[in-house]
Amino acid sequence: MIALLGLCMVTVFLYLVMSKRLSPMVSLIVVPAAFAVVGGFAPDLGDMITDGIKSVAPTAAMLLFAILYFGIMIDAGLFDPIAR
Repeated sequence: MIALLGLCMVTVFLYLVMSKRLSPMVSLIVVPAAFAVVGGFAPDLGDMITDGIKSVAPTAAMLLFAILYFGIMIDAGLFDPIAR
């Protein structure tokens, strides 16, 4: 049952993003929350969200730093000699 719910969630997410009805960021927030409520996980939803943010935050911070750092380095021309 949970696997079927997950498959439906991914299908709905892809449909909403590919048909441009929702942006990917909004869809990543709304679709899993709606399916969690439908699946009967509403009482635990707050704890699940908190645990998810705690586990993803360090990776998101590292990715943000890497994007900013390498964006600045590319703009400064640091990689131009290597590209030539």
